[in-house]
Amino acid sequence: MTVLERSAACGDVLQPDDIARVRGAHPRLRIINGYGPTEGTTFSCCHTVPPGPVAEGSIPIGRPIANTTAYVLDRDLAPVPVGVAGELLVGGDGVALGYVNAPALTAERFLADPWNPGGRLYRTGDRVRWRANGELEFLGRMDRQVKVRGYRVEPAEVESAIAVLPGVRDAIVSTPEDPAGHRLHAYVVTDGTIDAAGVRAGLASRLPAYMIPTGFTFLDHLPLGPTGKIDRRNLPPPEMSTETRDVVRLAPSSQTEERLLGIWEQVLGVDGFGTGESFFDLGGHSLLALKLVHDVNAAFGLDLPVRFVINEPTVARQGAVIDQLRLYAPAQQTAYPLIVPLRREGGRKPFFLVAGGFGGEAELLVYVKLAEHLEHGPIYGLRIRGVDDLVEPGASVEAIAAEQVAEIRKVQPNGPYLIGGSCVGGVVAFEIAQQLRRLGEEIALLVLVDSRYPSWIWYWRYVSATLRSDLASGQFKEKLLARFRGSVDRAIERRKFQIGRLYLRRTLGYSPRPFAGEIALIISEKELRRYNPTRVWKTLTPYPLTVHPVPGDHFTHLRQYAAETAAALDKCLAKAEATSVKR
Repeated sequence: MTVLERSAACGDVLQPDDIARVRGAHPRLRIINGYGPTEGTTFSCCHTVPPGPVAEGSIPIGRPIANTTAYVLDRDLAPVPVGVAGELLVGGDGVALGYVNAPALTAERFLADPWNPGGRLYRTGDRVRWRANGELEFLGRMDRQVKVRGYRVEPAEVESAIAVLPGVRDAIVSTPEDPAGHRLHAYVVTDGTIDAAGVRAGLASRLPAYMIPTGFTFLDHLPLGPTGKIDRRNLPPPEMSTETRDVVRLAPSSQTEERLLGIWEQVLGVDGFGTGESFFDLGGHSLLALKLVHDVNAAFGLDLPVRFVINEPTVARQGAVIDQLRLYAPAQQTAYPLIVPLRREGGRKPFFLVAGGFGGEAELLVYVKLAEHLEHGPIYGLRIRGVDDLVEPGASVEAIAAEQVAEIRKVQPNGPYLIGGSCVGGVVAFEIAQQLRRLGEEIALLVLVDSRYPSWIWYWRYVSATLRSDLASGQFKEKLLARFRGSVDRAIERRKFQIGRLYLRRTLGYSPRPFAGEIALIISEKELRRYNPTRVWKTLTPYPLTVHPVPGDHFTHLRQYAAETAAALDKCLAKAEATSVKR
């Protein structure tokens, strides 16, 4: 082996640890990471690993080889931008004609190449993205994607993050399913110098909380099949884990906590957790949060708002609040402010984000995931006075924004201000920025998240798109009831819906004036392709719009793709703060 000069790796994902071990024995060896399905005649793409230490993270699969093409497409088979994940389709001279005696499977996997008349494409089923240098990065299989706690997760990304930790030799992640949905379980091979606590600590700086496995099994080696690939069928079941979640499970310390724990178990569909664990870490999402608020109010005879779950996400903290309310709270209805803290810590300029939809606290729940991924803080959600208060919203967008400005200045008396809004909340955010500017304050950032300037056409499209989305997911009835479940009276439910629609109509009557500042837009890719929201906003500023495309559509960019949307928002916030300091 001393004369070995070049080695091509193929057949499975190449890990940095593999390269380090080989180079330890053969420092001058040229290593090529080859990628390609059998249907593409072995290799379709190649990447030569540069000499020297291997950078942390996945090894690229490179560029298409000669006479080969590669496309990264979305679910509608449209090309995606650089950095956005999609399915890899390969074409060229190496693509097979199909499968023998399997016409249906051939039709499913082999397509005509729309960019090369007479050419053929093969759908690899692999999830990849283009890097800025023109190379492809392998992210895992499309069919391995699962939803964990409401997020779309690719287990291969978790495996890569574990594999680069010191002391880890190999890792694989499975996705067992229980009544609460999928969870992540890691099988890890180590050199004996790292345990479950060490793995979790290492992952905490690399991954969001929902991507950290809840269980670990440590093995001497991963089971392999005859071809040398990992044989998942021979992995021990997760129940055999030698180390489980090392969360301190606090037992209930009062009758209130015991009752709450039972309500949580019914809402989440899981048990075995403690009073100190977060509702959202246990799989809670916006729909379940609405149900939890309803059930807690019914059980304790209270009228708690949705912010109760956002601000007090554990059984222990909720129990303490409920006990205080029952002992000391006055009997009259509590008036809740328009500002809802989403993240109090951070030490930077506050970022204020206006709710979308009907503008109530229920609409702010979608920002919880966003706040988890954002590096910036503190973050405040702004709700619109209306559906939560059973009163009509302000008579105009100007009046609604004036209320918000007064609340914002209680938290931050002077600028520079960081203002944002999503969906129709972008219109209110725009007017908030206008009013603050007229007061002589600096607006360091005005960012509109998937916000199109409203029109009657938009209004009915929004209503119909929401209806189609809910019907397709089977959640229409549940969402309709859950949104207003805190009120038993059907008349109150109808009144809230009327107030929400009235608020949307207020935005339709708004006539904006040009804004003498820059506007940043974060737009979901499907929204950008279908309706191009830049068309109106660019007429309202003398400066060029800054546009940040993010994956998904109007309903998924803040849910399944919250991490990508947060990354784009962090860029806007960091740039605004840096520019403001220079001034």
